[in-house]
Amino acid sequence: MKERKIPNNSDWKTLKGVFDDKSLGKYFSKLENEFKVTNEADFFARLVNMSTANKEPFHRWVRYREGYAGELVKEILRRYPINPKKHFLMDPMCGSGSSLVAANELGIDALGLDVNGYAVLSSNVKNRHYSQENIKLIEDDISKFRRVNLGGKSIPGASSAIDIEKYFPLQNFEELLKINEWIRRNIKANISSNFFHLAFLASLEDCSDRKKDGNGLATRPAPVHDPKERILWQLNLMFEDIKSCKRDEGITCYAVDSSALDLSAAAGDMSIKTKKSVHSIIFSPPYANSFDYFESYKLELIFGGFVTADDLKKAKSRLIRNYRITKPKGVQKEIPSVEKLSAEILKRIPEKEAETGVRDGRTRLVPNMLRGYFEDMNQVMKAGYDSLSPGGMMHIVVDQSAYVGVPIPTDLIFADLAKDIGYEVTGVISCRRANTSGQQLKKFPYLKDLLRESIVSLQKPI
Repeated sequence: MKERKIPNNSDWKTLKGVFDDKSLGKYFSKLENEFKVTNEADFFARLVNMSTANKEPFHRWVRYREGYAGELVKEILRRYPINPKKHFLMDPMCGSGSSLVAANELGIDALGLDVNGYAVLSSNVKNRHYSQENIKLIEDDISKFRRVNLGGKSIPGASSAIDIEKYFPLQNFEELLKINEWIRRNIKANISSNFFHLAFLASLEDCSDRKKDGNGLATRPAPVHDPKERILWQLNLMFEDIKSCKRDEGITCYAVDSSALDLSAAAGDMSIKTKKSVHSIIFSPPYANSFDYFESYKLELIFGGFVTADDLKKAKSRLIRNYRITKPKGVQKEIPSVEKLSAEILKRIPEKEAETGVRDGRTRLVPNMLRGYFEDMNQVMKAGYDSLSPGGMMHIVVDQSAYVGVPIPTDLIFADLAKDIGYEVTGVISCRRANTSGQQLKKFPYLKDLLRESIVSLQKPI
């Protein structure tokens, strides 16, 4: 590993055109120096995304855009170890379960939380212990599925997935309905049913005319025209991993459907179950980029029966407020830096509208989104502080973003809020450059070298 270096962009005061309010540049420059931001992009750049994980057992099962490599979690735990006999790990926004898989491999109890039912299913199927009897049962069910003849007609309206029929080639959609119904009727054992259910849902994107991209789903021709073969491929991939993996049956590692805002209650339940305390919280929250993360998983959520199309909007209300269309719950605490960033954005909107001749309603919603986002994240960090054992750590993997050329230094704001809560900021590691739109980069070239993805490490004092 190369020696850590202070990044060249550490002095916000010297970057011209970033902020009209000069006090903001001074403020973030002060935080950058106070928290001793270091650059380890040579080591971490490949770990803060799924580019390496999608080749690793268990991690490769699901295409989850917001994931990171299990090796990232292992590296954090090498630097900040926990005692598996006394402590457990927690990921309050566990996604497809990368943190839990890594903890499981290290023999550490772990608890994941997520409001996305597909993510909870993925985490639990990946992390359960599979006995030889379980493996034989799943193998027999796969053989049964391989031999089945799916002829005949689907029953119209037999699935809530009718709401997303338009996202699939008609022939694929009809076959998927048949397969889904066959699984429901023929795979009886819970452990095998969940295994098949995940394999089915993990195959949907390839069978559809949509691809997870941008702020949701982009249109493209379906790459797969034989859903049964795609699902069989998925089942065999997953089966290969559970068959070759030996896990400690005594490890407690699972996920529950719960908001990160309810972290304290979930940690308390896990403590009662394991008679251990949470000593490491590792997670990557939704970024302050206005992406509606539920939109990307609409196919899996609706086809999987986790929500209906009508319920999807209500389900989004449990998310951290990171997207523009969210309705405000009311901001309880004004954060001065966030208010100043919001003022910068509002000041630049008329200039953009004058150039384009179009009212920018989307950007006008951003200040409210930022207020809600940082307030929600402040609550999550506070709940983590209250739940951690003395000396325990919270590690947050987060991206910076920008609007109308105004950078949002999310990592520095998190660290500053954490300090007020009572944490000691043990480090902010710059892991790689963060992306923004080509349109913004062309007009505001300083963003190319300014924005980053980071790990913010916080410690509860002993």
